[in-house]
Order: sequence, then C-alpha cells, then structure tokens
Amino acid sequence: MLDLVKKLYIEKNYQTIVQNDNNIFFKYKENGIEDNYIVVFYNGEITEKSIEEYLISFFEEKIVEYSAKGLIGEAFEKNISLILFLDTSLEKDLEKIRKIIYSIEESRIYFKRYVIEYKEREKKEFLNKFQAENEIFRSFENEIKSSSNFNIYKRGGISFYDLLIKFYIKIPFLEYIFDKENVEEEFIKKLKEQLKDSQPLIKMLREKMLENEIDTTNLLEENITEIEIINKIKELEVEDDI
Repeated sequence: MLDLVKKLYIEKNYQTIVQNDNNIFFKYKENGIEDNYIVVFYNGEITEKSIEEYLISFFEEKIVEYSAKGLIGEAFEKNISLILFLDTSLEKDLEKIRKIIYSIEESRIYFKRYVIEYKEREKKEFLNKFQAENEIFRSFENEIKSSSNFNIYKRGGISFYDLLIKFYIKIPFLEYIFDKENVEEEFIKKLKEQLKDSQPLIKMLREKMLENEIDTTNLLEENITEIEIINKIKELEVEDDI
C-alpha cells in the first residue's frame, strides 16, 4: 500500500524527501506555494492515547532528525498535513473507532491530520485493482465515476470502492465534483456514515455556507446531527466538492 500511495503523490508532482518502512515525507513546491505531507501507516495499539503519543513522539523525533540533516526546513514544518492509515480489521466497536478518529483529526498539536481507516479485505481489493496501474490518479478518477462501482457500494457490497471513497474524502488534493443529477440521496446517506462526527466536514460546510450567505448558527453546536448536516448539503444543492 505504501508504494501505491507514493506513486499517487509523485503523479501529483510531490517530491519524496524521506521514505521508511511505515512512513514517507512528501514535499510540493511550485510558484512560491509549498504543501507538504507525512504519510504514516500505524501498526500499534488502537487507542486514542497510544496513537496520540505515537504521533507526538514521531513528529518530535523525525522533524528534529531531518532538520538536522538538512532534508527539511522551517517552511516544511509550517505546512504539514498528516495522512494516517489505520488498519481496524480486528476492531469490532465502530463507535469507538469513530471517536478515536474524531479525536485524532481534531487535535491541534503540530499538524493537520486525516485518518483513513480500512479493513484487510478493503485493502486487498484496493491493491488488486490499482497496484499494477501505471497512472494511479487517472485510474482513481475513472473508477470513482463508475456507475457500476457506485451501485455495488450503495447496496452495501464490499469492494475497492469503499477505500477509494475514503481516499477522496481524506486526501485534500483528491477532488471529484459530482454533477447534481448524478448525486443520489442514498449516496449522501452512505457518505455521511463514513463521515460521522466529522468536524472537518462541518468546517468545510460552514465555510461554503458563509460563501453562499446561508445561516451557520447551528453548525457552531458540538452536537449537530447527521440529519442537519445532510440538510445543509441539500441546501447547497451539492454543487461543490463533497
């Protein structure tokens, strides 16, 4: 999986700075714009405390080490996003996983965080589909738009598409604009299940609503429900990226 993710970043013009067994540092710089990523495949105990301690230790050790070696500079430290891959195959408590993901992504320590959780079957299907592809990004785009993939997904079938959707949800430079006539209510419902308790989504919606001069008062409440989020998406007519 690490190699496939690396190919995706390289296709999007990111430079690999450092690669280890479970993580890669990527740097993108063009026309004065710098955008950097750390991709981490976490293999430890899945608890909020364990993951947070790991991330803090990882950041402090690696940033100091790579700065001392001249591999990264001050600008890198100020423009980092973390993509954390989390294998939850052995976890049965979905609510527990959602709370952990929410806590990790909402932490303001050091860098922006995005968590992609997956099951072993999803991973196998995903690798079987994309590992041999020469153009990962183009393959992603073709498959995310496929109506047959979507139909399997909305019926609850497990396929590579489940993990592909998570890639599009959590990796900021992956964008897909849905045509209004192709956006089905059931798809929105499934997407909300993936994003339950997702404050990053609420933040995105609030910004979009402000642009459209729509009242954002209830988005300030911590206990906003999925139904309220869905209603706001419908209010915006889902014209923009999901």
